[in-house]
Amino acid sequence: PAPTQSGALDVSSQLRTAGYAAEIHPAKAGDKRVYQVRISRLPTQGDAEALAAQLRGMHGVAEPRVSR
Repeated sequence: PAPTQSGALDVSSQLRTAGYAAEIHPAKAGDKRVYQVRISRLPTQGDAEALAAQLRGMHGVAEPRVSR
């Protein structure tokens, strides 16, 4: 998650420029608001895990996570 909305917008913009359908979702981390950048609707869990591994360290993505 990005700690600021502008940080999430930067990551989202980089991902969209690279051709990914990135979306920003506000969330709570304890008592703080954070912003998650998501790429959803991938066909399989395996596809999501492969994409997470591929994006690590690129387009502003530091620690990608895969969820269902």
